Amino acid sequence: MLNGREEKPKVEYQQLVKENDYLKENCEKYQLILEGANDGLWVWDLEKDEYEVSAKDRERYAFSQHEEKSNSIEEWKRLLHPQDRKKAQETLDCFLWFGEGIYESIYRLKGRDGKYYWVLSKGVACRNKSGKVIRLAGSHTDITQQIELDNKLYRLAYYDQLTRLANTEKLREIFEVEKEKANKDKQMALLYIDIDNFSYVNNTMGFRVGNEMIKQTACMLESYFGSEHYVARTSADEFIVLLQGYKTDDELKRQVDHFMEKVATQPFYVKRQPVILTFSVGVAVFNEHGNAYFDLLQKANTALFCAKRNGKDQCVIYHEEMESYAYNYIDKIQQIRYGIENQEFRVYYQPIIDAEKTILSGVEALVRWYHPYDGPISPGQFIPEAEQSGQIVQIEKWVVEEVFQQCQKWTEKEEMPTYVSINLSAKGLIEKNINQFLENLLSKYPIDPGSIEFEITETALLDQIDQTLKTLHDLKKQGFRLALDDFGTGYSSLNYLNRLPIDRIKLDKCFINTVEEQEKDRMMVEAIIQLSHKMGLKVVAEGVETESQQKALKNLKCDFMQGYYYGKPQPFNNWETYLTQWSFCLQSVLNGH
Repeated sequence: MLNGREEKPKVEYQQLVKENDYLKENCEKYQLILEGANDGLWVWDLEKDEYEVSAKDRERYAFSQHEEKSNSIEEWKRLLHPQDRKKAQETLDCFLWFGEGIYESIYRLKGRDGKYYWVLSKGVACRNKSGKVIRLAGSHTDITQQIELDNKLYRLAYYDQLTRLANTEKLREIFEVEKEKANKDKQMALLYIDIDNFSYVNNTMGFRVGNEMIKQTACMLESYFGSEHYVARTSADEFIVLLQGYKTDDELKRQVDHFMEKVATQPFYVKRQPVILTFSVGVAVFNEHGNAYFDLLQKANTALFCAKRNGKDQCVIYHEEMESYAYNYIDKIQQIRYGIENQEFRVYYQPIIDAEKTILSGVEALVRWYHPYDGPISPGQFIPEAEQSGQIVQIEKWVVEEVFQQCQKWTEKEEMPTYVSINLSAKGLIEKNINQFLENLLSKYPIDPGSIEFEITETALLDQIDQTLKTLHDLKKQGFRLALDDFGTGYSSLNYLNRLPIDRIKLDKCFINTVEEQEKDRMMVEAIIQLSHKMGLKVVAEGVETESQQKALKNLKCDFMQGYYYGKPQPFNNWETYLTQWSFCLQSVLNGH
C-alpha cells in the first residue's frame, strides 16, 4: 500500500498521460479537419526571418521540399505572380503596421506544375509587449475554381461571347467613368453601327458564315478605332463605339466619314471569297444630345434608324426632328398590321396588252390599301415600310390567295385572261415555305399554274442571288411563269440573265418616258428588246402613257405594253365594265398572247 508521498507522483503521472492522450486526440482531430479543408499552413517568424509552410503547401506550391530547412519570406515573394507582388506586399505591410484582428489577402502562387493558383491567405499575429508583430501564422486556401467561376460569370454578364467585345452594360460602366473626363478639348459621342443587309447573309449562307462575318467586323472595328476608343456589341449585327478625344463636330464627322470610306474598300472574306460590306451609322453627341448613357444610346439608335430608312450605307447625326420621324414610322407599321388584320387591302388589276394584236393578253395584280380614316393610301406610302418590317410577306401571301381564288372564278366562267402577274419581294422569295404555300393553294384552288406569273425585281434578285435562283427554279418546276421586273434599274442584270429561268422581262418606266424623243434611250430599248428576243424572252414595256410611246415601242418590236394609255388598275367589280368600255371581246381575252 502506497503512502501519501508515493501516491502523489502516481496521480500526477496519470494526469500527464491523460492530458497527453487528450492532446494527441485533439491533434489528430485538427489534422483531420485541416486535411478535409484542403488548406495549407504557414508561419512567419519576423525576428528570425523564417517562413515555414506545411507539407501540403510544399506539395502544391513551388516551396522548398526540405522540411528541416526554413525558407525566408523572400521565397514566398518569389512565388507570387508578378502582377500580384505589389498589392500583396502592400496588404502585408499595412497589416504589420496598422492591422488588428485577422490578416487577409488574395493573390496567386506558383505551383509545382509551373501554373499559378489563386490563394486566400488568412492569419493572426503574435505581438510583443510593445505591440510589434513578431510572428504571423495562418492558412492558404486554394480558391482558383471560385475565382475562375467568378471571372466566367463576369464575362457572361459584361462581354459578348462571340466577339469578346464589351456588351452594352460594360460600355455603360466605361461611359460613366469617361464622361467625368469629357470637356471642350475631349468630347465624346456614341456611334451606333449596323451591318447593312446582314439578315440576308444569315438566311442564305447560314449562321456559321454570319458569325464569321460578325467576328471579322468586330476585329475591323477594334483595329480601326484602336485603344483610344471603346467598341461594344449590342445585338446580332449591331455595334456601339464610344468615340472620344475629338474637339469639334466637324472633326467627329471627318472621323466617321473616313471610317465609312475605309470599310467601303476593305473586303470581308466569306468562304474565301471577298465581299464588300456597307454600314449604316447613327451618332449621338455627349452633352449636345444628352448626358445619360441610355438616353444617348436611344438617340444614336434613332439616328441609325433614319440612316437605314434613307437608303443605308451612310452616317446620320441625331437631331430632334428624328423623334417624330421614328414615331411616324412605328405608327405606320402598326397601321399596316391593323390593315392586314381588318382586311383593308384590295387587289386591283391592270391590263397587259399584246402590242401586235392590240388585244388583252394578261393582267397584273396590284395591291391597294383603303384606310378606314385616311382613305386610299398609295403603294409608295406603305410598301417600303412593309418590306422593311417584314409585313410584306403577309400582304403578298394574301394577294396571292386572292388572285388564285379570282382565277378559279374566271376559269369557271371561261373569262380567264392568259395570265395574271403577281409581284414577289425579296423577303417573299426567301420565305422558307413559299413553295409549299403555293402547292397548298393549287390544291385549294385548282387552276393552271401556267396562268400565274411571278414578277421579281432586279434588286431582290441580286440581294440574295443563290437563294433566289433556287426559289425561282422551284417555282418554274411547279409550272409558274416568271418575269424580271424593273429591268435595267439595278446592277449586273446581264451577268445573271442567262442563269434565270424567266419567260419575260419588264422594261422600267424610266426607259419608256423618253423613248420617242431621246435617241440614246430609243437605242437602249431597242438593244434590250433584240437581246431578249435572241435569248427567247418576251418584253413588256411598263408605264406606257401616250400614243407616241405606244407607236415607238411597237416599231421597236416590243411584245407587250402596260400603262395608263391602256387603262388604270381597276378592282374586280369594275372589270366587266372595263372590258365592255374598251371593246375587248371575250374571245380575245381567251385567245390573246
